[in-house]
Amino acid sequence: DYDMYDAVRTLSILKEAADTKPEEIQIAENRITAIQNQQSEPEGTYLVTTLYGADVSELKVTMTFDNKNKTVSGYSGCNTYSCSYEQLEGGSVTFGIPNASKRMCLENTKVEKTFFKALSNSKKNSAKELGYIFKNSDDEAILDTKKVQ
Repeated sequence: DYDMYDAVRTLSILKEAADTKPEEIQIAENRITAIQNQQSEPEGTYLVTTLYGADVSELKVTMTFDNKNKTVSGYSGCNTYSCSYEQLEGGSVTFGIPNASKRMCLENTKVEKTFFKALSNSKKNSAKELGYIFKNSDDEAILDTKKVQ
């Protein structure tokens, strides 16, 4: 999207300029968020950065959205997985039950279980600068992502 490209480019220029006011940066960030919120659903690949407030970015948990087939797949910290998703009114996404490979991992089993729990508890999502935040029914952030592709 050219609009997103232009918004990110503008924000980069503003952040690099020595005389930029914080309000100008906030306006540029709000423009990016508004463009993201116009997108009907996530698309592409996202790195999961936090699960229930814990930093998991070093584990490279991913979510790749296939809008045509309405599936999300990726790496869950131990296994590869795939599940369906449904786009609801208001831009929210809910996930089906994940199917995962059966690899045994001693170290990351807890992270994988927490990730799958977050998918099943996800009731709302909102765009943020270059990613999405997924929230539970109490509007608490349970899964935070950053777009990588």
